[in-house]
This record gives sequence, structure tokens and C-alpha cells, in this order.
Amino acid sequence: MGDYIRRVQNIERLQIAARPRIPRIRHTIYVDPDVRRNDEQFRKRYRFAREGFRQILDMFRDNLPEPIDNRGNPIPPEIQVKAALRFYATGNFQIVAGDLTDISQPSLSIIVVKVSNAIARKGQQFIRISEQEAARAMQRKFKDIAGFPYEISCVDGVHVQIQPPPVENKEIYRCRKSFMSLNVQGICDADLRFINVVARWPGSTHDSRVFDNSLIFNRFENNELSGLLLGD
Repeated sequence: MGDYIRRVQNIERLQIAARPRIPRIRHTIYVDPDVRRNDEQFRKRYRFAREGFRQILDMFRDNLPEPIDNRGNPIPPEIQVKAALRFYATGNFQIVAGDLTDISQPSLSIIVVKVSNAIARKGQQFIRISEQEAARAMQRKFKDIAGFPYEISCVDGVHVQIQPPPVENKEIYRCRKSFMSLNVQGICDADLRFINVVARWPGSTHDSRVFDNSLIFNRFENNELSGLLLGD
């Protein structure tokens, strides 16, 4: 009788071992890492004040469907925007920026593309040159600030470092500072708002060529805008 019971128990063990195992699903709860940070700490990490971040989030919330990460969890829009802003602000590799918010590199790559596209779609609402009446008001502001009576905007360029692009003649992207970049031209008004941005020229391109081939140059040449553009 004892041998029979042991055989039955062994059969039961084999049956249990043969059953397919249901994998344990890891559920990640994305916790806001900034709850304990003050306003200055927040600004240093994202280059925006909290109020500015909330405005950005409100603008893009409906344009950011929640992507699914590699663990099957939806990533809230607030975390998406913060992850993208952190990536923009620090210039770190995606895997480093993702680790700060517990997001995998593939998921962060999708998020950066989605947030960037959402920003680009809103671009024309905010980045535009002042028309004549607004330009005259801007001249008065610049005069009050620095004594320039006819200035309507300021122009400058910056080299934004990039990874070597997958093109044949990639050396044209190497700037005078010896790294790969885009030579980005930005124009701002007296309220520190961007009114024109050109971000398509490789790093070896001279600032004057970027400006001479820009839409804003043509508008000044065709007398569509009156006033002065101040550069260094």
C-alpha cells in the first residue's frame, strides 16, 4: 500500500511539473520623481519652471497617446513630456535619460519622436516674425532695454552636437570646434521669444551662409520687414 501511495505522489509531482507556467507580469507604477524637488531643482533638470511645464503638458496631452513599454505598461503623458525634456536639456544618451525615469531606451526613443513631432506641429503658433505693427512695438521695447531705436530682433547661431549621421560625406557636419553638429540659427524678440529658427545646416556651414539662405533674409531684402536685426 505504501509503495502505491508513493507512486501516485510521484505521478502527481510529474503532472504539476508538466503544467505550463504562467509568467509573472511585472507592473511598473510610474512615480513622479519631482514631488520632493523645489522649483529651482525642477528648473535645473528640465530647463523649464513648473508652470511652464504644466502649460506644455496641457498643450500636448491629447497628442500623446500612451505608448506601451517593454513590460506592457502604459506610460502617462506627464512622464513622456518630462523624459523628453530631460533628454533635450541634458544631451545625454537615451539609455541614460531613460534610466532616470525607469523607461527603457526603445520606449524613450519612441517618446522623443512623439513629443518632438507634437512640438513641431505647434511651432507656427509660437515661432513667427512680428508683422509691421508688432514690429514697431518691438522697436520701442528694444529702445527701452538698450537704447537701440530701430531694432526688432536679435540673431545668433549655436552648434548643436549630434551623432555622426549615416551619410557618405559626414565630415561636412564637423564644425570648427571639431565635433559633429548642426549650425542652428535663432532669432529672438525683446521678450526673449524665438520668432525664427533655422536648424538644417551642417556644422561646417558659416553663419553668414545660413543667414543669407534664410527666409528672414529674403523678407528684409524685399522690404517686407522694416527695422534692424542685431547680431554679434
